[in-house]
Amino acid sequence: SDNPEAVTPTDKEAEVVNVPATPAPAATPVPAATPVQAATPAAPACINGLAFVADLNLDDNNMTSPPVLAQGQDFVKLWRVQNSGTCTWEADYQLLFVNGNRAEAAMSSRPLDVGRRVEPGETIDLAMQLRAPQVYGTFQGFYQMRDNLGRLFGEVMWVGIQVLDPNPPP
Repeated sequence: SDNPEAVTPTDKEAEVVNVPATPAPAATPVPAATPVQAATPAAPACINGLAFVADLNLDDNNMTSPPVLAQGQDFVKLWRVQNSGTCTWEADYQLLFVNGNRAEAAMSSRPLDVGRRVEPGETIDLAMQLRAPQVYGTFQGFYQMRDNLGRLFGEVMWVGIQVLDPNPPP
């Protein structure tokens, strides 16, 4: 260069190479978020239900007038019930004693198998073999249905009886 005042690049500056800027790689498109499906509610499990329909014998009139039986007398209590749930009752569903007003209120009952399939809405008559207690008094035994997994369900039913004192006071 003819001009002594001209600036000459230093060795270091001469090494700098201006490289045109390369465009940043195009961003990989992020896939649109997959919409989350609303959880489809599982079909509700069926529901066991039992509705008391009627006493077919030995009606105690809400315990206002329990039938009178002799000590140790065998008898059969009959109820009409309806499958008021959405599950079909299986043959091994059972009616069983669950509680009573006195220790003897079970009246020698044993669990009673339904004995056949009972569809929702269907009615069935249940006959429980019982024995009046050997002691006198008024007895009320409560019964409930149990499914084949051991779960109690439905309305509680009862049988109420009276055993008279064989030696009433004079």
